[in-house]
Parts: sequence; structure tokens; C-alpha cells
Amino acid sequence: MECPLNGLSDLFDSCKFKLLEVDLVGILKALDVSGNWERALLLFEWVVRNTMIENEKVDKEAVQLMVRILGRESQHSIASKLFDAISIEEYSLDVRAYTSVLYESGLSPTLVTYNVMLDVYGKMGRSWHKILGLLDEMRSTGLEFDEFTCSTVISACGREGLLNEAKEFFDGLKLQGYVPGTVTYNSLLQVFGKAGIYSEALSILKEMEDNNCPPDSVTYNELVAAYVRAGFCEEGAALIDTIASKGVMPNAVTYTTVINAYGRAGRVNEALSLFDRMKESGCVPNVCTYNTVLGMLGKKSRLEEMVKILCEMKSSGCTPNRITWNTMLAMCGTKGMDKYVNLVFRNEELWF
Repeated sequence: MECPLNGLSDLFDSCKFKLLEVDLVGILKALDVSGNWERALLLFEWVVRNTMIENEKVDKEAVQLMVRILGRESQHSIASKLFDAISIEEYSLDVRAYTSVLYESGLSPTLVTYNVMLDVYGKMGRSWHKILGLLDEMRSTGLEFDEFTCSTVISACGREGLLNEAKEFFDGLKLQGYVPGTVTYNSLLQVFGKAGIYSEALSILKEMEDNNCPPDSVTYNELVAAYVRAGFCEEGAALIDTIASKGVMPNAVTYTTVINAYGRAGRVNEALSLFDRMKESGCVPNVCTYNTVLGMLGKKSRLEEMVKILCEMKSSGCTPNRITWNTMLAMCGTKGMDKYVNLVFRNEELWF
């Protein structure tokens, strides 16, 4: 006997634990294909309610599928309520699913809506012309850009290597009276830093300081990365002292960036010296820092020092990951190092 629609919720509750573990997307698709979109909606609403109780998130693909189903069935008011219920912007919903409901239901996109769409387009790649279209649309509706808007657009340029476009967009913002904040400046600095154009990165930092926009740890980390990408390890290391003098404490990312640069240049002693300075300053190495040091020592066949670093990780409470163990075991595989294999495995067992 077919279960009535209004009795399905009780049925779902009776098998709650099994339902929360099944392939939700697969079930929703099956219900939709069989013409039971209303039952798909009821199941989806039940899952949303129960995941909220468990303080968890609904599967992103399931959200996108449900929005498309509702859009196709012209159930735009239901979709709009769905947006309110599950904070849809957290899901970076794909543009087709998002806009189909917004525009067909006659809703006016908000700044958050446009920011989400810009973020999606930026991550898709090769979407610069679409991003420009959205920006024109925002201007025509009178919406003012915020820091998220500006940093998202600039970051999109960086992903596609559009350095000139990023600079033109940034300069255009200032001509229109927009006052960039730290997040926007950091995005622009990252674009030029990743391209290895450290002179432009320095210029951006100077402009920040001239405009009384306070640099933060992200700012300096990007600048350090720009230096080392250009091959200036010493300048990157010197910047660490400058950062501290500005009242911003260098973090693990800052130190690891320079340590890695020294290692790639074969300057192991300088890298180890900086590693010691890092710990003396009170900055705690993370697993990436330790893996960088281990990899550098491994290339020089300095296995005894690698074992000491591994023991140091344990005493400091930093948990090794797969990269750590693979680095150690790869080193043990070299000629004459087989005596260390049992030691490494014994350490691994003690961790787990």
C-alpha cells in the first residue's frame, strides 16, 4: 500500500539513522525521475531539519539538485524559503542553480547574492567576461561593492594570470571613490606576489602604509613569498625582523616559506639556523614546517638529524602526517640506511 505524503515524515523518523547514512543525492534523483518531486522535497526538508539538530551541513550536491528541481517545477517561493532556511551562500551554489530561482521568481539579487556568484565564477576559471557582466549589473542596480566583492574579483584575476586586469580594476575602484581595506590590498599583493613581481608587491605595501591601511600577517606573508619566488632569500629572511618591528608577529607560514626557499637553494645550514630562530622567538612550527625541514635533510642524507626532528615533533605535540612518514621511509630506503627502518616504524606505532 502506498504511503500517504503526509505520513512520510513519520516513516523517515522511524529509520532516521539509516537515512542519514544513505546516498541522499541518489535517492533525490530517483524520486525526481519517477515524478515524485514532492516526496523528494519532503525527504530533503527532513534531512535539513535533522542535520541542523546535529549541527552539521547538508551535502552541497543535494542542495544544488533540490534547487534545480524546484526551479524546473516553478516552485520558486519554496526555493526562496529554502535559501533562508539553510544559509545558501555557505554552499557556494553553482550559478545556474542559484540564478534560475532568483530571476524566475522575480526576486532582486542582494549584495550577498552577487558576491556568491562572483566567487563561483572566479573559481570556475575563464570567466572574466562573465564577472565583468555581473559587475556592470551590480552598478546598474545601485549596489556598492564591499571588500568581499573587490577581493574576490582581484583573486579571480590572479587565478587566470590577468595581472593588468587586476590592476585596472583596482585603480578604477579608487577613481570611483572606493577606499581599499587590508583584505583588498592583500588580494592584489597576492596576485603580483605569485607572479614573482616583488617590485609591484613592495609598491602595494607602500601604498597601504601611505593610506594608513594597517598591514597584517597575511600582507607580510605574501610579501615574503614574493621575495623568495624572485630568488631573494636573504631579503625574505630580513623581512621577518621588519615584520616583528612593525608589531606583527611572524607566524609559521612566514618562517616556513623562507626555510623552504633556503632548502631549495641548497642552503641547509641557513635554513636550520632560521628554524632555530623560529622556535626561540616563540613561534611554534606546524607539520608543514617540520616536513619542510625533514625533506631538506633527506636530500642531504642527514638521517640522524631527521630522527631527532621526528622526536622533537612528538615532544612538541605536533602530529606527523603521511608526508612525514613517507619522507622518513624514503630516506631509509637508501643504501646503508636500512638500520633506521625499524626505528621509524617504531616511532610510527608509538604515535598511533
